[in-house]
Amino acid sequence: MRKVVFMCVLLAVTMFSGCSKSSPSVVDKFIGTWVWSQALNDATFKGDGTHLITIKKTSETSVSADYSYRFSGTYGGNAATQTSDGSFGVLNVESNTLVSTNVLYNIQTVLIYQKSGSPVTLKENYSYKFSTLKFEITSSNQLQITQTPDNGSPSIRVYTKQ
Repeated sequence: MRKVVFMCVLLAVTMFSGCSKSSPSVVDKFIGTWVWSQALNDATFKGDGTHLITIKKTSETSVSADYSYRFSGTYGGNAATQTSDGSFGVLNVESNTLVSTNVLYNIQTVLIYQKSGSPVTLKENYSYKFSTLKFEITSSNQLQITQTPDNGSPSIRVYTKQ
């Protein structure tokens, strides 16, 4: 009798523990910090820039996404650092993607560079408007962001999870 009871308990535990496992939601796949780095070597900026997207869960069907950029190098031949911060706002689940429409986001930028041994600070605010902002996870587990402006061609960037 003990053997039968033990087998029934074992069977029940096995069945119910299998049921408790669930696959991550669409939103959960996006949560975290994603990075895209670039080397700059143009007439004005030379150095390394890093773009960061931080995605946080707001519900089972939406996220908030923040943007930041960090640059270290030279500006016009002078040692410089630059920081930029902003928010994409809230994106909602559509199928296996995150989408926001009629997006207006602001980015605050601070550039500090040395000129004749003294720091010079430039502060600017930029506004960007897109008809669609779409986040997707690629087959190689990277974050692909497609930004479609109101009038123009979409731009695509791919980020790696940090």
